Amino acid sequence: DELQKRQKVLYEQQGNTLAVAYWLNQFHDATDDRDGSIMKTLVEAIIVWDDRIEVRFKCGATVEQKYVA
Repeated sequence: DELQKRQKVLYEQQGNTLAVAYWLNQFHDATDDRDGSIMKTLVEAIIVWDDRIEVRFKCGATVEQKYVA
């Protein structure tokens, strides 16, 4: 039961991440505002790690991007 609960949470998080990625890809021009107000509304936190950047959205999705060497 605990494993199934965890799998469900991971599946939902994956869905949220895919939805945010799709939105950002489809509406790139809409998020390219000069003062960043749209992104400030959507983003809860941006965390910079040694090897990647992590963007946490207010909807619960998290997107990570590893740096390219």
